[in-house]
Amino acid sequence: MRRRVLITGLGAVTAAGLGVERLWQAARDGQSGLRPIEFPRNEPQRIKIAAHLPSFDPSVTLGAKLANSIDRFAAFALVAADEWGMQVSDAVSSSDPALVAAQPSKRGSSRFSRRRSGSIR
Repeated sequence: MRRRVLITGLGAVTAAGLGVERLWQAARDGQSGLRPIEFPRNEPQRIKIAAHLPSFDPSVTLGAKLANSIDRFAAFALVAADEWGMQVSDAVSSSDPALVAAQPSKRGSSRFSRRRSGSIR
């Protein structure tokens, strides 16, 4: 039996910027996300250039309480998932069995909450 995959939306948090549109624009224009590292450091490092997000603020999308309780990489994943959720919230009902693990947020609402099952909605 052939398995099929349905891509219902995309979400991206990259050094090119937040969102699929910014990523696509950078790829189309040949722009790199590499830049000099701007993080405060205690000691000199050999690495001077990286693909990082110096202005990324997860509390804007996730809220201060959740943003302060998770690490930076989990915040990247949740912000990308929120972008995906906004893309499919109108097209797919939240009762669709394909969305058991991840429930899209309502358009314009970026609140995440844990259910008993541990999924994010």
